[in-house]
Amino acid sequence: MTLLAVPLTLLYGEIDFAGYYQNWTALRLRQDPDFMLLRNRLRLDTQIRQESLRGFVSLDLRNDMESGETDFEITLREAYIDLYFERTDLRIGKQQVVWGKADGLFINDIVCPLDMRWFLLQDFDNIRTGLTMIRADVYLGDWTFEGLWIPEFEPWKFAAQGSDWEFGFALPDTIFFGPEVVNIFHLAEPQPPESSLENSEVGVKVSTFMWGADLAFLVLDGFNDHPAAELDSIVVSNGSRIDSYLTPRYRRSRMYGLNFSRTAGPALVRGEMGYYTDRRFPSPADISFSSVSDYFQGMVGLDFTGPFKVAISVQGIRQQILDHTPDMIEDEIHDLATVVVRGSFWRETATAFLLGIFDPAEKGGLARILFDYSWVDGLSLSVGTDLLWGDETSIFGQFDPNDNLFFKVRYYF
Repeated sequence: MTLLAVPLTLLYGEIDFAGYYQNWTALRLRQDPDFMLLRNRLRLDTQIRQESLRGFVSLDLRNDMESGETDFEITLREAYIDLYFERTDLRIGKQQVVWGKADGLFINDIVCPLDMRWFLLQDFDNIRTGLTMIRADVYLGDWTFEGLWIPEFEPWKFAAQGSDWEFGFALPDTIFFGPEVVNIFHLAEPQPPESSLENSEVGVKVSTFMWGADLAFLVLDGFNDHPAAELDSIVVSNGSRIDSYLTPRYRRSRMYGLNFSRTAGPALVRGEMGYYTDRRFPSPADISFSSVSDYFQGMVGLDFTGPFKVAISVQGIRQQILDHTPDMIEDEIHDLATVVVRGSFWRETATAFLLGIFDPAEKGGLARILFDYSWVDGLSLSVGTDLLWGDETSIFGQFDPNDNLFFKVRYYF
């Protein structure tokens, strides 16, 4: 079957429509209480199926009302065609790929960029951004070989400057050289790589069941989704002022990863390990303001059932800059711990959920507490809170004023 014949074949397939409407309202708990979010979202999913192929389109319509302003956005989340052969599946188009096993964090799950414009004030399934790519899955016995070709790079989306969830770049404060000389830093807009065949990204995932464990070996040759600020020029004025001009750039980095999971009695042990080459880290002493080092991230988690059939998951995470130098802004080692607790009651119509992420070095973290109730078929009501704390320069502490109470209404159709 040629690709030109695919649209005509889909016209005679079985068509399914699904989706949901959701309202999310969030109130700030600290400082001056106000509305942080007033969002209406409509998700429309369409699926057309044939015996040897399938088409899928997911459309997202979002309307935000905040501080008297209205923001409307239509997003094509996914739009792809699946072709099925004897030992191979082929997916062509805009799609999302999940490569990770961690709760609440991204270790090896770095294929698709994240939309961090609202950080915590969004559902987890809305964080990933779909990419246009070709994905092939080849099945040989107990082995599955997954190949990705991504022709164009897309970075993470961050909140606008001055908004509630603006992430700060790892830059030093203004540096004073003695009583009369000051160095002021100027940060330009991030500079993405040019779109070209040479700048495309390629990934391979090999999965199997071996030694009683599910194993996956990963390689992704692409660009780091986090830009690093690099020095462009220095201007000295009257010997008493230095202006340093920097531009955040995305540099190529290869990831080698391992995922595993295995039962151990009544529990499940799982983990991820990722080795990343040629990462850039802010380093004011370097002539380019950016030092190159290999980088490691690893996670080991344990899932088990506690009293009253409550599901409990705990994780330990380590992040390490392998060629760390004293002049780097970021610490050599960064450890995190997480806990997830989930329980159902009232004949499984209600769910209580707790997510905690703890950063001992920065004395920070976040906690999400959520209560969800399925009122009738297709209609759920949720109430929850997000609490953040830590040093004001840490990833969680910088959002300390954003503690919030939120309400969600979702109707599936």
